[in-house]
Amino acid sequence: MARARRRAGHNVRSMAMRRRLKAIKTFMTAVLLFLPLIVLMALNLSPLQVQIPLYLYLLSFWFPVNMGFSLVPKGLYLWRRANQADQGAAGEEAIEALLDPLKREGWKIAYGLRHRAVGDVDVFLISPIGKAFTVDVKSHRGFVSTDGKRLYRMRGGKRRSFEKDFIAQAKRQAIAIQKDRKLTFVTPAIVFSSAKVRIHSNPVNTVYVLGKSNVLAELKRLGEAPKLDHSKKPKTPQSPKLRPQRSFPKSPPRPSRSPKSNKQI
Repeated sequence: MARARRRAGHNVRSMAMRRRLKAIKTFMTAVLLFLPLIVLMALNLSPLQVQIPLYLYLLSFWFPVNMGFSLVPKGLYLWRRANQADQGAAGEEAIEALLDPLKREGWKIAYGLRHRAVGDVDVFLISPIGKAFTVDVKSHRGFVSTDGKRLYRMRGGKRRSFEKDFIAQAKRQAIAIQKDRKLTFVTPAIVFSSAKVRIHSNPVNTVYVLGKSNVLAELKRLGEAPKLDHSKKPKTPQSPKLRPQRSFPKSPPRPSRSPKSNKQI
């Protein structure tokens, strides 16, 4: 557990910053490409009014302006992706606040573990008795349901698939951490920080799917040792019943034969 001392959402915040910087660079490049057209507009001139050869016109105005227009959608896409990353980081921070009481009960918690095979593992927990869990935090909105194998999102009365198979992703994360840490077993879980989870039977295909309202209680329950029921009296072991031996009637004793006397002739 000594490898990760990051706060929840640290990796996603960094990714959001990188995407936002790329978006800003893209917008700035587009502005530079628009610069010749901007200068002409400032001089109240049209590109067609400038008497220059056709090839120079294409190189100076047509190609830069078209490239600038093509970069604008890319910049907007990167900006939206940065907003989504910030939303995901906020979801992880909200789950961190919910799980904080577990530390006082002896749980070990690490955030933002990086694994070369599965990427980021949002939360890794070990209970006081040694049970291990991985938690994949999702910040999607709406209502979450399942068909027993995959997860679906209900929005506008329609059931829609998520962009990825979250169940398979959570399994891969648990297996990767289990092998990396040489653990006996790691229980995978998915927690939705914003959506309402409408799943009444957990786990879903060996993965626990939880919401903000029940993640703390469910992890406590799963992390405890199984409770023994002392209300039932232990059964005293009974000695095996022996089958009664079958008695046979005794035969009457045979009369003893007296030795025959030798008769003299």
